[in-house]
Amino acid sequence: MGYERRTVPADHTTGGGGTEWRALDTGLQTEVDGSGALPDLRFTREIAGLTPTEFERAVIDTARVAAVWAFTRRAALINE
Repeated sequence: MGYERRTVPADHTTGGGGTEWRALDTGLQTEVDGSGALPDLRFTREIAGLTPTEFERAVIDTARVAAVWAFTRRAALINE
């Protein structure tokens, strides 16, 4: 499974920005903030073709990739 990452800018409604992750094969999108929290989870039409097991795996895997990236980035900033 491949992933695409992009920075989400801060705005007046959500406060701080975050990083958005998109699973390229399922279209599942999640946002992660600097503390590893997942404030947003979105689905595209591609998700409708998944079995319940595939859906569960897609959510878990995408959330894991996003959280690991956030914790790794946070650790790097602390160690600078």
